[in-house]
Amino acid sequence: MFENLKKISGKVDALVNTVKSSNQIQTNFELNKILSEHANMLDSRKTKNDYSEEKMRILVDDEFNVLILFSWKLPTKEIILFYLYIR
Repeated sequence: MFENLKKISGKVDALVNTVKSSNQIQTNFELNKILSEHANMLDSRKTKNDYSEEKMRILVDDEFNVLILFSWKLPTKEIILFYLYIR
């Protein structure tokens, strides 16, 4: 029994590490995309191209979503093991 729990714990560790890695890659991608769009917005002021209110609202929403991605916490190994135990 203990050996089975040890195997499950190892698999859960690997899964948590994979998800953390994927989440970090996705967050960095989204951050770079938003920073690029923000730079385009700032450059549009210099070139006198209008940046519409609709585009500005979308940019602010996207910036907020990236901040939410940074604050999102993954479940710990203990929570996952407890979930598996009660199933």
